[in-house]
Amino acid sequence: MAEDGSIQSSFAADEDAPQSPLFEEADSDNSGNNNNDDSTKQRQTSSGTAIGATQVNERAANLYTRQYRGRNRVSQRIRARQERAARREAAAAMSAANNNDEEVGTSDNNTQNEDRRASLTQMVRASVRTVSQRRSSVDTVVTATLVEDAEIVMATEMGFCERNWKRIVAIMVVVLVLLALLLGLFVNKYESAIIQEQVEPTASPTFDSTPTLQTVQERGFIRCGMNYKLTNDRKSFRLQLCRAVAAVVVGDANSYELVPITLGTRWDVLNEHKADLLIGADTHTIQREIGRGFTFSTPYNYDGIAYAGNKTYRECAEARQRYGESSELTILLGFGLSKYGVGDTLFTKDPHAFVTRNNDREFSDVVNWVLHALFFGEEQGLRQNATECNSTKVTPVASELNYLDAVYCVGSYAELYDFPDYRRMNRINNGTKMLFATPFGDLDFAINKDPDLTEFGPQPDSTFAEILDNSILNCGIVTETLDVNETESEGIVGMSTDYCRTLAAAIFYGNYKAVNLLNFSSTDEAYLALQNGTVDVLTGTVVNKARDFGGNDFSTPYYYESGTGREPLIAYAFATREDDILFTSFVNCVVLATIYAEERGINQVPLASIFGEDLRWSLRDAVSYSNSYDDLYSKHFGLDSDRGRNELNRMVESTPQLHSLSGLN
Repeated sequence: MAEDGSIQSSFAADEDAPQSPLFEEADSDNSGNNNNDDSTKQRQTSSGTAIGATQVNERAANLYTRQYRGRNRVSQRIRARQERAARREAAAAMSAANNNDEEVGTSDNNTQNEDRRASLTQMVRASVRTVSQRRSSVDTVVTATLVEDAEIVMATEMGFCERNWKRIVAIMVVVLVLLALLLGLFVNKYESAIIQEQVEPTASPTFDSTPTLQTVQERGFIRCGMNYKLTNDRKSFRLQLCRAVAAVVVGDANSYELVPITLGTRWDVLNEHKADLLIGADTHTIQREIGRGFTFSTPYNYDGIAYAGNKTYRECAEARQRYGESSELTILLGFGLSKYGVGDTLFTKDPHAFVTRNNDREFSDVVNWVLHALFFGEEQGLRQNATECNSTKVTPVASELNYLDAVYCVGSYAELYDFPDYRRMNRINNGTKMLFATPFGDLDFAINKDPDLTEFGPQPDSTFAEILDNSILNCGIVTETLDVNETESEGIVGMSTDYCRTLAAAIFYGNYKAVNLLNFSSTDEAYLALQNGTVDVLTGTVVNKARDFGGNDFSTPYYYESGTGREPLIAYAFATREDDILFTSFVNCVVLATIYAEERGINQVPLASIFGEDLRWSLRDAVSYSNSYDDLYSKHFGLDSDRGRNELNRMVESTPQLHSLSGLN
């Protein structure tokens, strides 16, 4: 390299450098044809600006390799292929020339040399030795390629985004993460605001711990859910029932609000606290009681399907007679046929009751005793009396409310009933058949809803769960009000004892011996033992208003004492604590199963997966020990005894069923 930076051929300065005859020929051939003193080509752009290197070892002017790149990569690939093809042609030409040196004459050699020079016009190889300014002894072999007639590609400057794409991507990732965090905080804040703004309680799992009685009294009126067709009918029987509850609870029969309901909305309306109770002709079934989580009162109306029309044909239909004068009988299904006369025989069971939420047993007891006050008013001949209406101040203590205000302010049951000429079962019982089995509904529906039954059955730490864990039932028998001459095997004592064993058989797969029997001669001691957990359940107890408000629940009565309509009704039943609703319903179902077995047969007692997988056969296990109610009664009272009120009230007979329970007088 010269002092001015130009490149000098090393072949003239150093005889030891490698020499190739091809370069000699190329140099000698081109020496005469090259009229330019410069040994390199000057490349120009279309605008005349010089770009690229002007010397083999010179750095390209205006070309920064890290920020420039070619645009036409296809041309680069084509040029590379052309170079490779040129090298192959040159190698082939050299090989052919060496093989034919002896056979080809001087003229032919000149021709071949011309061909080789033509091929080498595309590529020139030179070996040069660079000499530094300090005369370094290190030699560097540089290979330079001169491309003639090649496509010139313009190099363009890379944009800002192309040069800094990594930084841009990193910044975008950080921004997106921050946006996600801000959005999450906003959503949480928005949801919290919605929850705080929600006024009306919702269905489960939301629970309003304020007692319904307190809520109604503070509000100043009661909300009754009723069929929308009846909300504007001031003479409606069910509207009068709502007014009776208002008279007792609020102190004003007109302090009520009617909430329209339909068959599709009634349960949601009650669950969402839009109504305090339902009075919409809702049939009480055990399936609804347990499956939906509601409490049903004593029925205020026993209804069902009956025949209506010409008396002769009604009697034919009821007797299922299709010959003689009944040969022209035609039966139609319809409503509003009472003008033709309605028969007394009912063929379906539809006991209509008040419906309340089962998480407030106190308020459920309140509306139930309002209804019994209406029964009591008819039994005692009481009527609406403005002078006696609300003569005492309303109290927040449920057991001390003046339940007779329902009669004095609104009227007795007889005064309120819509159809006095067609009361059938809705009459005061005067000592006749009263055994009535509440419809079960489908107690085995749970097996289809949840085959594993994980949603059903006793809850942990409940009374029911403890009984199952201990594998023993502690059953108390109250003997205070019973005949001292009765033994354990006869009369009401014997029947109460057998119901303890029947309950044990239902719980423990038919094992009726898995029970501890404890006798109590004092009713107070018996209820104390129930409340402190000494016993799980009591039998031989008389249904009473004071005990009902003392934290106890009663089953369907399994024995009624004889008496007239005006006399207090003495009814014996199971008593349980209110803290385990499922166990209370289970005990009630055991009593109903014995009555149902007499009504339909033992084999018709339903399976009950609604109580859980282990108790699916529980009701059948119960009657497998006790058999039907008829067998239980005959076992302890004799076959020839007069059963009085303890006979089945089959709806086809329409025997009066109404009677108030003890404690209102």
